[in-house]
Amino acid sequence: GRLNAGEFFGEIALIADRERTATITALSPCKLLLLHKDDFESFMNEHPDLKEAVRVAARRRLAELKL
Repeated sequence: GRLNAGEFFGEIALIADRERTATITALSPCKLLLLHKDDFESFMNEHPDLKEAVRVAARRRLAELKL
């Protein structure tokens, strides 16, 4: 799959507290932002609408992996 502007990866590892296994390749210049688990959890608790969006994305990606 391809990610577009504003999309993210690594959420499954943060939610499930496990190591990331995907390899990501940028096709154009981009900024990579690192978010530690504690900061991620704090941010998600302060923004329940984003928390749900991240959880929905994680469920969708997990379902795609099980195809």
